Amino acid sequence: MTGRVYLAFTYATRMLAIWCLLLAWQWSTQHLDCLLSMLFLFPLWGALMLASSELALLKRFTFIAHYLRPTGILARLMRRKTLLFLWQGTKALFLALVLLISATSFDMNQWMVLLADIVLISALAVMMTRLVRSEVMPNYAEPLAHNWVHRINAILLWLGSALVMFYTPNENYQGMHWEDVVYFSTSQVMVVCDPLAILARLNAVSEALAWWAAQNFLDGLERPVQVLMAWIAFVASFGISFLIAWAYSRALIGVMAKPWRFFSVDRPSNPDGS
Repeated sequence: MTGRVYLAFTYATRMLAIWCLLLAWQWSTQHLDCLLSMLFLFPLWGALMLASSELALLKRFTFIAHYLRPTGILARLMRRKTLLFLWQGTKALFLALVLLISATSFDMNQWMVLLADIVLISALAVMMTRLVRSEVMPNYAEPLAHNWVHRINAILLWLGSALVMFYTPNENYQGMHWEDVVYFSTSQVMVVCDPLAILARLNAVSEALAWWAAQNFLDGLERPVQVLMAWIAFVASFGISFLIAWAYSRALIGVMAKPWRFFSVDRPSNPDGS
């Protein structure tokens, strides 16, 4: 028991760095140009890259080990990891930008939810890894546990964030036209780096329109343009909130990921690590 608690504490300590990085970014957006902003983007990108690469290499490793002849042409082609890393790097960069942009508008309640999630995912990681190790070959146990924990935690985090958001006071947009909501939300964004500022304004607009739609639906919307904007806001808010939870969970998993364990994919004859 003591060993599992210590391991969970170790995981949580590493993951806390991701939370602190995002919080420091929110505090610094008014003072950082694009070059300095990269100091926050690259560590996030690295954590997300580690997590996604571990899963991608696991899938490729098992495919080569169990389905292909080691000396075949297809096996030799799939051992080349350049395209794999380029693709995983592109996806990781997108998720890193989602996290960075979204963090500019987090309030205190959201920060507390993200902080509490570190405790949850650390405990889940220890328990899941312990369960998986009794059923799965050694080289596969931790990566599979990481993948399942990431998916479970993303769903729980998304539901928890939505619940907290529902009970958190927000701006009152009742009676306002959607054009005024757009203008007001964009004026609240304080990001110096222009490319990131554009993305942050888009994020702020999507959040503001979602709340505008929710508040004004209670009184009823009659104009077709208002109804259309309300539905677009709801759909966008649903997708973005889940994407944030997915990206944050994956970044936390990234501090535990070890994709280099599969760099020996060119020797697939011993998948159990013996």
